[in-house]
Amino acid sequence: DNLSNEQIDQASSAGSLAHIGTLTLIANDFERFDKAMLFLEDHNTDILSAERLAFGAAHPDIGAYLLGLWGFTDPIVEAVAYHHTPSTVNSVSNVSVLCCVHVAQALITPKSDTDEKTDNAHRLDMDFLETVGVSHRLDAWHEIFDGFVSDLQEGEFDHAV
Repeated sequence: DNLSNEQIDQASSAGSLAHIGTLTLIANDFERFDKAMLFLEDHNTDILSAERLAFGAAHPDIGAYLLGLWGFTDPIVEAVAYHHTPSTVNSVSNVSVLCCVHVAQALITPKSDTDEKTDNAHRLDMDFLETVGVSHRLDAWHEIFDGFVSDLQEGEFDHAV
């Protein structure tokens, strides 16, 4: 589906700010954050659980809270709050913005040596993507992202720097 210019701007802002909560955790207590990441690896848990165990809150909670205090629009705050867990939202101002950030989060997460699409699939909330009617577009989004990464690796964007 085509996004309006406002939705594109909101998704771009939300994507850029999605981990402001992570930066806040690191800046305030790097040692505890580091221990949480070690716990995550040692116990095969997810980042939200590890952060909540260590800090009592996870980066999406903290980031969304800060963005709300700073007066960001609801679609941006919601996308930051739910970018890992979009199905848990009761209602959302703009599903497209949340969807963009959620899918982008999965696409940019480093892949292991296993099957690339399967590796990212567990990071995607497929129920949410099916509910909003975009799950059929995943292959196309993977191709676009892979092409972008390939262009970066080949230096196609060197002139922009």
